[in-house]
Amino acid sequence: MNNNIVELPINKEEIWMPKSIDELVTIALETVPFVPINKNASGDDWEYDEGELYLDGNGEILMGHLVYEDEEFIQEGIDGDIVVTKQIFIIPEGECLVFYTTAEENYCGSCEKVHCRFNRIISAEQSLSSVEKEEVLCRLVFDINNKE
Repeated sequence: MNNNIVELPINKEEIWMPKSIDELVTIALETVPFVPINKNASGDDWEYDEGELYLDGNGEILMGHLVYEDEEFIQEGIDGDIVVTKQIFIIPEGECLVFYTTAEENYCGSCEKVHCRFNRIISAEQSLSSVEKEEVLCRLVFDINNKE
């Protein structure tokens, strides 16, 4: 009888868990990468140009780290789709900002590329549900533990 047992290596890396939400946010703000938040952009095959960026109250580029994304609406078409997502970014000040992003994707047969663009607006409603809060905190723990 031939046993086809394969022994998988066990990764004994320790997973960091915060003692409090304050500790989590403090460590996250020191650890996660912040990137400019675009208002809109367009491109091909999901590689976008710079587009227009959001500015903060001081006229500086608004930086953020995406911690939550959920599809709110999808419209499938013959050549492409329209998708509306709710996105939550954490900003360097430790606050969360809620956005709604509409993305359009259209396949072009003549150049054989997907032409895409998106438009992101700041939500009038900035409160988070308890599920969203939990998802944001879990994402921050994940991102901290998987930093490069």
